[in-house]
Amino acid sequence: MAKLKEGWVSQLETLIKGRENRDEWVDDSVSAGTSVDTVHIQTAQGLVTFKVRADTSCKAVADLLRAFNEPGCKLEVVRGPRGGLRLGVNGKFDPKLNLLVKK
Repeated sequence: MAKLKEGWVSQLETLIKGRENRDEWVDDSVSAGTSVDTVHIQTAQGLVTFKVRADTSCKAVADLLRAFNEPGCKLEVVRGPRGGLRLGVNGKFDPKLNLLVKK
C-alpha cells in the first residue's frame, strides 16, 4: 500500500510541476518576497505554517521533497541570515528555499 502523501508535499509538487530541475521562481508574475501560498509542515518544533514566497526556486523545492523522502531527514525551523525564521533541513537552510514562518 502506498504511503499517503502529506498535504504540503502535494501542494509544493503542484506548484513546481514540470519545472522540478529549473532554477526559476515558483511564480515570476509577481515581485520577489510576495507570498504565493501557505503550507503546514510538521517540523521538530511541531506543526508550523510557512509562507511560500514567489522567489522560491523550483529546484530548491524539488531538493526539499527529495530530502524529505530520505530516512532520518529532520525538518525544523531555523534562523535565516537576516534573523527571519524559515524551514531548514537537518539544521541547514537553502537560501533559494524561501519558506518563511508565517507570523
